[in-house]
Amino acid sequence: MEGEQPVVAAFDFDGTLSTRDNVVPFLRCVAGFRTTIGAIGASALHVVTNARVQPLRDGLKTDVVRRVFTGRDAGLIDDLADEFAADIVRRHLRADAVARVQWHREQGHQVVIVSASLSNAARI
Repeated sequence: MEGEQPVVAAFDFDGTLSTRDNVVPFLRCVAGFRTTIGAIGASALHVVTNARVQPLRDGLKTDVVRRVFTGRDAGLIDDLADEFAADIVRRHLRADAVARVQWHREQGHQVVIVSASLSNAARI
């Protein structure tokens, strides 16, 4: 119909489409438990001492990701992300949220996933 505005349905990923937050589990998938915990601890100290520069949560995530990903092969991280995303689809998607996304698609609406997760871990 002419003049109709398009409908955009936006869904948060962690905690809405997925039953959990996925950032730390993905980092553990890439680097293992010990490295991830070590990066979180080191980053927390670094971020707290530089809190005036950027908000704590964003600064912590940025610093942890830098520490975990630096020196790692990007292709390997992408391969791990594919496996991680497949696991999310198998075990962590909320059926009611997925049904709602499908309903919007059937109505011809544009569906957008909004997330603070790492994009390669949220590609479902």
